[in-house]
Amino acid sequence: MKHTMKIFADYTCPFCFLGKGMVDQLKKEFEIEVNWMPFEIHPEVPLLGMKITDAFPDSTAEEMLGSFNAKGNQYGVYYSGKDAMFNSHKALLATEYARDNGKLAEFHSEVFKAYFTDSINISDTQVLKEIATRVGLDADEMMQKVEDHTYE
Repeated sequence: MKHTMKIFADYTCPFCFLGKGMVDQLKKEFEIEVNWMPFEIHPEVPLLGMKITDAFPDSTAEEMLGSFNAKGNQYGVYYSGKDAMFNSHKALLATEYARDNGKLAEFHSEVFKAYFTDSINISDTQVLKEIATRVGLDADEMMQKVEDHTYE
């Protein structure tokens, strides 16, 4: 029996990254179709980023993300623990291009990894283009569609 899931997610959400790992594990055992829906939770974060501890001053980044590592390792997800938070808007728009071009799963995985595991600024155009190229997308066309607001 096929199961369908609609999941609202943002690349800046550590729970979403953990959830993706869980879903990937479940897909090994069950027939699951996942429809990832973009949901920007921190639009206030500047494009150049900010410190996690500025947004959440009661904890250190290591404490916050370290607890996720304890849960995430069994699902193949790893959090860097760096004190960095980046804007996800461009990445969410680029993901819609990937969806339209049959590369959603690959692009989605690579953006999550870039953000949490590698602590790379996913609002940076060059970063998004590198990910697009790596998964077989036309990076220039993707960024043109992101910048001309095709997916707003």
